[in-house]
Amino acid sequence: MTKRNSSSIISYQNKYGKTLYMFRVYLGVDELTGKPKNTTRRGFKTKKEAELALAKIKVQVSEGTYKPARAETYHEVYDLWVVQYEKTVEESTFVKTVGYFKNHILPSMGNYRIEKINIAVCQKHYNEWAEKVKKARTIKSYAKKVLDFAIVHGYM
Repeated sequence: MTKRNSSSIISYQNKYGKTLYMFRVYLGVDELTGKPKNTTRRGFKTKKEAELALAKIKVQVSEGTYKPARAETYHEVYDLWVVQYEKTVEESTFVKTVGYFKNHILPSMGNYRIEKINIAVCQKHYNEWAEKVKKARTIKSYAKKVLDFAIVHGYM
């Protein structure tokens, strides 16, 4: 009789051909919607590393201490903000705004952890934009909108 692998760890190939591991785990039922909640984690270099992460999440869920991942970088908060922003402006304004973010704001601040951004970091980047671009004040105001969104939603 062959032994069947009952592990929920799955291997996959990334775009560079490297084998990585992932898993999907059931978290229970969402109290608000009544639908099942699941989470997926990917990018583990070894199967053992994925198994440890899976076990940790299962323990946290059973103890009731599991907290879902939340936006941690400026870019992740921007991704949440831009969905809301798109509904409030004309298409031409939205396209122009996305261009400001793509060309100036995200390359500068996108990888920063949202809770670590402070006035000095913002001032440094504003000074850089002021040297390069005529619309530095406009760029600053859009960058500020994402930071305000992060404050209102409790990310910082």
